[in-house]
Amino acid sequence: MRPLRLAFLWHFHQPDYRVDTHLRLPWVRYHAVKDYAWLPATLHAAGIRSTINIVPSLLDQLEAYEKGAVDPWFVHVAPAEWTSEERHAIISRHIVLSSHMMHITTWHSTLIETAHSAPESLSTDDIIDLVVLYNLAWTSPSLRRENSTVRSLMSKERGFLWTDLEAIQHITRRACADVVPAIQRYATSAGSVSTTPYHHPILPLLINSDVAREAVTTMEVPHPAITFADDAEQHVRRAISRHTDLFATPPVGMWPAEGSISNDAADMFARCGLQWIASDEVVLRNSLGENVWPTAAMYPWRVPTKSGEVTLFARDRELSDAIGFSYADRDPKRAAEDFVRLLEERRRAILAHDGEEALDDAVISIILDGENCWEFYRNNGEDFLLALGESLSKGAYELVTFDDVVQEQRRHTLPNIVAGSWIDGTFGVWIGSPTKNLAWSLLRRARQAVRDSGHETEFDVDRILGTEASDWFWWYDERHVAPNSSEFDDLFRSRLRAMFAEAAVDVPLECTLPLPQQTTTMTSDSVHRIAVTFGSAAMHTADPLIRYVTLESSEGWQRIGFELARLPVGNEQITIVVTSTDDLERTVRINADGGQWWTPLHDEGSEWRDPHTFAIYVHNAHLWRLAIEEERADGAIRVSSLAITP
Repeated sequence: MRPLRLAFLWHFHQPDYRVDTHLRLPWVRYHAVKDYAWLPATLHAAGIRSTINIVPSLLDQLEAYEKGAVDPWFVHVAPAEWTSEERHAIISRHIVLSSHMMHITTWHSTLIETAHSAPESLSTDDIIDLVVLYNLAWTSPSLRRENSTVRSLMSKERGFLWTDLEAIQHITRRACADVVPAIQRYATSAGSVSTTPYHHPILPLLINSDVAREAVTTMEVPHPAITFADDAEQHVRRAISRHTDLFATPPVGMWPAEGSISNDAADMFARCGLQWIASDEVVLRNSLGENVWPTAAMYPWRVPTKSGEVTLFARDRELSDAIGFSYADRDPKRAAEDFVRLLEERRRAILAHDGEEALDDAVISIILDGENCWEFYRNNGEDFLLALGESLSKGAYELVTFDDVVQEQRRHTLPNIVAGSWIDGTFGVWIGSPTKNLAWSLLRRARQAVRDSGHETEFDVDRILGTEASDWFWWYDERHVAPNSSEFDDLFRSRLRAMFAEAAVDVPLECTLPLPQQTTTMTSDSVHRIAVTFGSAAMHTADPLIRYVTLESSEGWQRIGFELARLPVGNEQITIVVTSTDDLERTVRINADGGQWWTPLHDEGSEWRDPHTFAIYVHNAHLWRLAIEEERADGAIRVSSLAITP
């Protein structure tokens, strides 16, 4: 039997957190110690040939750590010199972890619970324990096996010393220097490496923001349009140069940031000498329109442009998302078996629709985030990846990279691209709302001011390009709320102010105030509020955890809020299965560790609206059905169900 070819791509990216000689947030460092070197080594051990895609601005941040950069999560001041404010800051920074990462020891769980409920009761020794255990939680399985210092610290439950804290922080910094060599070793022996435009911009929007209307004709876009094609090309060419310096040869292809492509972007990639790009299958379907067929996304596509041709690979959404979102809580072997089951469905579809010879041309593209999903897997996903490699080795599969097959003749030609991204085939996450459009308009004004000033060559071009990154606009989307989201707004506005200052132009008032405060999305008069009852509504439920469910609607989105009477403690937990009219299920879980949720749609988000209200952002539906379960401290379970409509 002809083998079915699979091409994995794992994407490494973090926003640019740099401000002068330090980084505002620590996630580059922590993912370096947990994921960036570990994943290539684990893929090699599992026999999974893949592409590692790493964003140049992430490489710059890793290098900054190597040269001594710090972030606020580094604890430098000795305990005897901590002020009350410093103690509070240290505690608050070291308690946000996923549940699978949290349980280093029982003592660690106790410390986190105490830090949430009574932080003032933590002693100095407790805080040192909290920080050491937090840093240990971010270590990879391989580091726990191979590093003697980490092994020694992992064997202790409590009673860590200041020298232990210094030692584990040194290890996390040293990990940043190990990333590039680990990727180089993997690319040489078992895979390849690719890149992304330098600062991870949404390239089609940077070329011409009006392109957002190709997929959504009614989308509100900034006026005048953003037209920074020269900057867009700099992102591409500088990424090629950075990649070449580190990996000795130019990249053969690129994963465009967020899989964002357009006709003009494809032409730019071809003009810069790139041979392949990739996006999501929904972009391919939109582009083919009536000419689409069931197996279309299982083939590479020839895309002709004015500057030459480029090959387009279409990301298999179900397979990619199964690893990224669905398999984390499953038994690793069963998850791997399910993945193979899905692969066999694709093989049968190709055989039925296109014939066996078509397997010679087919490539199933599995493309996903290579860092964030693993914190939701037990053992950081290592057991799953090893099981996956074993399962694939037993079947008729050939693992390839996009570099391997890019020179082959293409069976199919795509003459036109309907511009879009891997999220719903649109750009709605980054543009189209009042806040996001305001951010784009301010960027356009600042960029034009620098150009008009004649000082552009004197201004650090990297700082300009960094202000065009996708991340700023991502975090202005109302569905993407995180504990540090205000940091992104502050960082973005500070970059804009620097550009206006360089151009000797007065800073607009809009740059001095948080952008979300200057626009409105949800209105309070649209709130629908339903009380949650357990059993008869005429009876009072003693000491409930959840009191109300609310629903608000705006611009194609809805916010469902869960108002708590009090926060769960100990092993108490609220589980809510939220089902829309199309029978898609989302699951919300609220416990002493915080709020978590799972959704099959990646552009949906969640946030704590206030200390007692957890909210999720979902696509509009006419009716929502909720199944609510409260698990009490004594093990008793209460259940309730309700329906809520706009």
